[in-house]
Amino acid sequence: MGFFDELGKKAAETMQGAKDKTAKFSNEMKLKSKLSERKDKITLLNVDIGKEVYSNYTKDMPFDTENIKNKCKEIMEINKEIEEINKELLALKDVKICTSCGGQVPVNSEFCPKCGEKQIKVTVNVNDGAKETEVVKVENVEELKVEENSKFQEEDD
Repeated sequence: MGFFDELGKKAAETMQGAKDKTAKFSNEMKLKSKLSERKDKITLLNVDIGKEVYSNYTKDMPFDTENIKNKCKEIMEINKEIEEINKELLALKDVKICTSCGGQVPVNSEFCPKCGEKQIKVTVNVNDGAKETEVVKVENVEELKVEENSKFQEEDD
């Protein structure tokens, strides 16, 4: 009977793994769809701004700067949304961005595989099945080095 119990356990683990991968893929596709929608919206706003500016220019009319400012503000807000979506996508992929070269680095790596730069610690919290990536920011890289050196000295003592 033990063989069949083990077989059932392995089948359940395999099914759970497939289920998790499917959910992850589905979440990634939803985020990519949102990202595409936001980028399309920015393109439309840019086209609207360009048409308005050109139309007024050819008619030697003043620009409606308030309307243009509002569209620019909307673009800025959408760019913030895009940044958040990109952070969510990175968290799903278990990667972070190197602060030195901009390359993608596995979230648990201490050094960038592209440039070799020491990486800032990133923690990944799992809440309700969704991953959140929280970057611990350091204002001054020298402060980080001093902090690390003091840790090494404490370990030596």
